[in-house]
Amino acid sequence: MRADRFRPVTPRRVSRSSGVSGLGSRTNAVKKSLRGRTTAVFTPLRVRGQGVPVDAAMRDRVAQRLATLLGKFATRLTGVSVRFRDISGPVGAPARECAIRVSVSGHGLAQVSSTANDPLDAFETAAASLERMIRRLLERKRATRRA
Repeated sequence: MRADRFRPVTPRRVSRSSGVSGLGSRTNAVKKSLRGRTTAVFTPLRVRGQGVPVDAAMRDRVAQRLATLLGKFATRLTGVSVRFRDISGPVGAPARECAIRVSVSGHGLAQVSSTANDPLDAFETAAASLERMIRRLLERKRATRRA
């Protein structure tokens, strides 16, 4: 997943046999399973910071780590948003929150958040939790489909 590139996947065209009654010949029918799905490289990724500076190196680290963890689910994800926020009080210890929201095709939004002193530590914890959450979500869907 790269933050600087987004281009939707061009759907493959499926041709249907004209011998099937009722369907006719449709050469420009789009395969349903490919509508709105993207590969890991083209999945939209937004990285924002509120009170936490987000530089290019941090964006690259976030994109690389998410591609590693969520790449196997890339065709099911329609967008990823990562938000870093400074939640420390006026006299409290420094605390950074990382909230990751993922739009999963057919399931809505999945969101996790984590808090740590360092924003990347908070991100690593949240990303690992998100990978487990999405895996369970898709396994649950697969199990209900089989039953």
